[in-house]
Amino acid sequence: MELIDTHTHLDFADFDSDRREVLAHSRTLGVQRMVVLGVYQQNWQRLWDLVQADEGLFAAFGLHPVYLDEHRPADLDELGDWLTRLHGHRQLCAVGEIGLDYFLEQLDRERQQSLFEAQLKLAVGSSCRRCCMYGAATRL
Repeated sequence: MELIDTHTHLDFADFDSDRREVLAHSRTLGVQRMVVLGVYQQNWQRLWDLVQADEGLFAAFGLHPVYLDEHRPADLDELGDWLTRLHGHRQLCAVGEIGLDYFLEQLDRERQQSLFEAQLKLAVGSSCRRCCMYGAATRL
């Protein structure tokens, strides 16, 4: 059976020392494809470089609400630029990781909602319109 992991953060520095081993081990267990989720603009290029080095990895770019205070209005424009530039690329599969993290009371709910809605609009208008959230793997 071939499995797809739709939620990874293999681009995080935590994996720098053993990323190859993690990928190899996952594949021996049947996980042949993985979605690497972008959570903030500063890491999208690193994520894309990682995905381009492995045909079994797929990118999702987004602005996660946990990093709400780090996100800038220009990041939404940048997200739109990434989606436009990579439109139709086989390794771009979603807008994500996005959502509403209301369980973290220190995060402003109105700002989260606004950011979430803006990203959904970008997803609908992009090549990712069939997979607006990080969990959809229909294009893989």
